[in-house]
Order: sequence, then structure tokens, then C-alpha cells
Amino acid sequence: MSDGALFPTLAQGLAAFKAELQGDAGAKLAALPQADNPLRDLILTVLKAVLDALVWLEQALVKLAELAVLTDGMIATLETAGITLKGMGGLRAQDFPPELSAVVGPLTEATQLASQAGDLLTDFTDKLGVLPTPDDINLARAELEQILGRTPEPLLGSRPRDLQRLVAALPA
Repeated sequence: MSDGALFPTLAQGLAAFKAELQGDAGAKLAALPQADNPLRDLILTVLKAVLDALVWLEQALVKLAELAVLTDGMIATLETAGITLKGMGGLRAQDFPPELSAVVGPLTEATQLASQAGDLLTDFTDKLGVLPTPDDINLARAELEQILGRTPEPLLGSRPRDLQRLVAALPA
């Protein structure tokens, strides 16, 4: 998980919305009489707009998840490079073979520079912890897929299972 709480919070909000949709609120909406009812028409209009927004969000999260996988790989590579460079900084003059005694001074300097570069990379990758990880995004995607009826869910009796079925059950 990233240090940023945006996507876990989004997942929690979507889970709460799903619980309401599959709970009493969804059942009450599904049971609204179909007679000429302006409140029902308004609710249907709002639900269709919410459905459109959630479909857009689903598409955006798919693209973002693809980018997050690439970003996660890049961060792992930078972290590994930082650890390697910092490890080189731990070399001492006596760690070098005697054949290199003529160049121990420059090598020692190079190891100190490598250690500093490793510290810089470590600091940089620590700051990248606010970026969402693929797991962060997939939490939100999983909730969204259930709301949109993209994944199988247990039967909920007469209660709506997902937003698309609820909107379809309320024909205009």
C-alpha cells in the first residue's frame, strides 16, 4: 500500500455505496411504483448519471492500474539501485585486493560517491511512496466492478445486486 490514502478511501466509499445499493435503500428504490411519479423519474435520472460516472471511473482506473504497474517496477528498480550503491559505500581500503593498491584512493572516493548517490536514490524513492500502488487501485476497481455488476455476487433475493440491474428495473 502507498502512503497516500486516496485509493483505499475511494474503495471504502465504493464499498459503502455498494452496501446501500444492496441493502434497504436499493430495495426501496427497486420497489418504487411505476405509475406517473416525478420523484421516481428524478431518482432514475440521478442513478443513470451516477452509473455513467462510475463507468467512466472504471475505465480510468483500468488505465491507471496499467500505469501503476509500470511505475511500481520503476520504483523497485530505483530502490535496488540505491541499495546497491549504498552497499558499495561500505567498502574500505582493506576490502580491495592487493593488486589494486595503486588505485585504492580513487576507489575509496568512488565508493563514497556511490554511497551518496545511493542515499539520494533512497530519499527519492521514499518520496514516491505517495503514488498509488497497483494493489491500491485494484481495491477500488474490485468494489466498482461489483457495483457495476461485472463480477458474480451471491443472490440477494429481491434486493438489487448492482446499479445496472437497478436502473434497468426502473424503466422510464
